Amino acid sequence: MRTRIKYFIVLLLIAVLVIIEKENHVISRVTEKLSENSISGKVFSHNEPNSRTMGSQNSSSSTAAVSMTSDRSSPRPRADRNGTVRAARRLVPHQTNASSVPPKPSRKHIVLLTTTRTGSSFIGEFFNQHKGMFYLFEPFWHVERTVKLAGPYTASATALSIVYRDVLRQLLLCDVPSLGGFLEPPPQEHVTGALFRRGSSQALCEEPACGGGAGGRASSSSSSSTGSTRERFPCRMRRCEALNLTLAAQACLLREHVAIKTVRIRNLPTLRAVVDDPRLDVKIIQLVRDPRAVLASRMVAMPGQYEAWEKWKLTGAKPDDLDISRIKNTCDNMKITAEMGWSGGQWLRGRYMLARYEDVSREPLAKAQEMYRFAGVNMDASVVRWIERNTRATEPMVAVKRVLDIGDVFSTARNSAKQAERWRLSIPFAFVQVVQEVCAPTLRMFGYRLATSALDLANMNVSLVEEHILGVPT
Repeated sequence: MRTRIKYFIVLLLIAVLVIIEKENHVISRVTEKLSENSISGKVFSHNEPNSRTMGSQNSSSSTAAVSMTSDRSSPRPRADRNGTVRAARRLVPHQTNASSVPPKPSRKHIVLLTTTRTGSSFIGEFFNQHKGMFYLFEPFWHVERTVKLAGPYTASATALSIVYRDVLRQLLLCDVPSLGGFLEPPPQEHVTGALFRRGSSQALCEEPACGGGAGGRASSSSSSSTGSTRERFPCRMRRCEALNLTLAAQACLLREHVAIKTVRIRNLPTLRAVVDDPRLDVKIIQLVRDPRAVLASRMVAMPGQYEAWEKWKLTGAKPDDLDISRIKNTCDNMKITAEMGWSGGQWLRGRYMLARYEDVSREPLAKAQEMYRFAGVNMDASVVRWIERNTRATEPMVAVKRVLDIGDVFSTARNSAKQAERWRLSIPFAFVQVVQEVCAPTLRMFGYRLATSALDLANMNVSLVEEHILGVPT
């Protein structure tokens, strides 16, 4: 009987290996298909020498990706039982005169890599305010909502990271229409009112992407060539037409540099193909923040995900179903990414920078200048003016900003010097103890001191942030 069981187990393992091999083959073919169809149309031709060949080479090692096609009737992205994305609709960009824009060999591509509630909306404005920067605020929000992968969590997360990587490359190359396959509802003749946080990108609220709308504060809806398209995230300071993705691509090509903020790319090695792409000059800035502050901020901004914590805070009794996995994963990802950035090999040398939110809050202008030097871009006067205006806000000014931005958890006006450690007054010491227990290595690595008591936590005269990041290799 035992012999039969052993034979059965061996046969089962062989069958599993065969299935995995087949799945890898299928996924590889899907990824190659994406590379071949990734960018089409004259609008991008000047910026992509031999792009099909190059894309195929860079994606040959991928394990999953979205297959883009030009058929408007093709289905939305979906996954089969193996967790492989099988199809996604792809709108071919209109033929425009953007090809007349001369190539920019000095173009820099900046990726702000972080997690939720680390101050990335605030620091992303350092790049958004630059007159020569094409800035996108979390474009992968659409990818996460559209692409659903089946199978084990680890395999699905790995496959999704490959999708993020390939979409990132297209966006850095100004192929904004490639994002159309992930928008819901689908764009009509390249026009959409659904782009997440369009109003957080100055480049998308100015010509040519604005579409010639009248001046003045934006309304909740905009007219377009396809009729009335309601904007879910409209431009705030002027009235713009619903976003034409081809005009957005043109706006990108007209700018000197590209910057993208994302909280969804957590696997730094998956970006190697993007960093190694000879068409790109990529600089990665990882933003970290004290995990205890991250938890306090998330409890306010994402109450649905932290109900057990809130219940504990209200009742004083620790729930049995308290989920610490989110904050633990955040700490682990921050630490692993930084370790890879510091010692990840030749491909990351000169391409990676770490920034602590607390340091930026204390010296915003100096840290912004440091980021720009690292990126190889000159910081213009508009960035300096924005920093001075938004980091010296009085308490009444901050309160007014919060009223104007009701429901907006991405507010950027603040008294930055006081903001960094304000979390210490908002959560119980018991919460801090839990985070310190599961995140001790991460706290030590980034120079965050442990609070030893409730009095220690509330003593704002003593900072819990070391002057220097302790984990930086010497």
